[in-house]
Amino acid sequence: MKVEPPIKPNRQHTVVVIAGIFGINFLVYVLWLQIIYAFQIRNNHNCGNVMGKANKRQR
Repeated sequence: MKVEPPIKPNRQHTVVVIAGIFGINFLVYVLWLQIIYAFQIRNNHNCGNVMGKANKRQR
């Protein structure tokens, strides 16, 4: 039976952990932006009407 040595927190490991934390934060930030953007579009009914009129004119 081999006893594995405890994992030493070397530089690569910490870099990976930090990169993972930053990646998760970035994903959350992007999701928040998308949610806020969706709510703004939903609240801006005038914008939607203008877009609809423009589309009808083009047709």
